[in-house]
Amino acid sequence: MAEIWDIARYVESNPDDHEQRWRLAKKLYTAWEYRLALEHLQILKNEGQKRLNILRYLAATYYRLGRYEEATKELRETIAVWPDEVGIYEQLARVLEIAGDHPGAAEMWDKTLELDPHHPVAAHAATRLRSSTPDTDKKKILP
Repeated sequence: MAEIWDIARYVESNPDDHEQRWRLAKKLYTAWEYRLALEHLQILKNEGQKRLNILRYLAATYYRLGRYEEATKELRETIAVWPDEVGIYEQLARVLEIAGDHPGAAEMWDKTLELDPHHPVAAHAATRLRSSTPDTDKKKILP
């Protein structure tokens, strides 16, 4: 943790050093310090650092904090910019599933399969989600 706090002190003194802020955010996420990571990821996004990995980490951080609607929103916005990135659809499918939106999750697995017909999980996951009984679904549809 000492290294994390050294980087944090540096970023506090050099707030425009986006590479070090990104490094700090990743280390905080890895250390399960999601609330602290979220702050830095939001700063990076708000200051124009809309790189694929930053946005995926931001969505993953929302997910880890149980903020599924915000994770979904970030991932959908990311898909709008990078529509051919298979990993975003996988990530969104997992968020939607845990949030209880099985039809939405199945749809994202279908899109994953469209982009990667040999995906090792997508076909099975979509079928499994569609075969869920309505009683077990939470019926929560996310934006």
